[in-house]
Amino acid sequence: MGMLRSLVLTFSRLPRLAQIGGGVAALAVVGAGVSSLAGRSGDEVAIRTVLAAHQAIDTRSCLTFRFAPGLNFESWAGRQFWMASTSWTAPDRHPFIFYAGPADDTAPEIVTDLTHRGVLERRLVPVSFLSGGVASAAIYTTPRNDPDFSYELVQPNFMARGSPLGTLAWPNSVSVARGNGPQQSLYLLHPYLISQVSGVCVGLHLTTITDIKPHDRDWAGRDVMTATAVYRSDGLKDWMQSPVFRRTIGSFQDLENGKDIRHRLVFHRGPKGLELVGNQEEQ
Repeated sequence: MGMLRSLVLTFSRLPRLAQIGGGVAALAVVGAGVSSLAGRSGDEVAIRTVLAAHQAIDTRSCLTFRFAPGLNFESWAGRQFWMASTSWTAPDRHPFIFYAGPADDTAPEIVTDLTHRGVLERRLVPVSFLSGGVASAAIYTTPRNDPDFSYELVQPNFMARGSPLGTLAWPNSVSVARGNGPQQSLYLLHPYLISQVSGVCVGLHLTTITDIKPHDRDWAGRDVMTATAVYRSDGLKDWMQSPVFRRTIGSFQDLENGKDIRHRLVFHRGPKGLELVGNQEEQ
């Protein structure tokens, strides 16, 4: 599993369901708070207030999977199946899944390692095949909206080669006509959504605002001000620094070395105060 890492900033409220397959690392919001503003300059106070309104006081730096572990039922390819309705697969449930696949298959190395470390929990779910026979699926879950991860909302209704993943809406099939052909059995599945892990995240906290500078007006006549926001990591957890993690997912190189993360901020100043119009990590 090759992983790529770059950083961009997004302003979104938790729970955040992160995008998958983009090969980028998103600086995603995990919360907001305003530290004491006593003794700060008027511009710095205004900047911190704007960042708090955008939930950019506390952020996350995320390694986003280029190829997520995700859902892998390839060994059952061509066999239609559905899962029993359990506390993790019932229609009113919404699991947060790192990986899922046939229980008899060997899970990816990173899945096994994180399960052994207690980061993931392995759950077995009974499976029935349309052609007859039963088996078990293994679902590896995270706690709900765990801030150590980013997520993508997924509707896994049909997997590779036509294998549905879901629970039956009715215990029996219903017959439908296909054109002028004979009646065919159609098994109806519950609508089903999951939050699939798309990255691993480290919390960052705003420490200082520096380089506050006014600039000439822009082309539209608006006053412009720039500044630099300096963030620092909460610290990496042990499992984020393991050989298996680095080999299969990557590393938070700058954060491991305790380096500050600096963001260039651009504001417009108007009658209602400052408006944040740009936020880019300095390379």
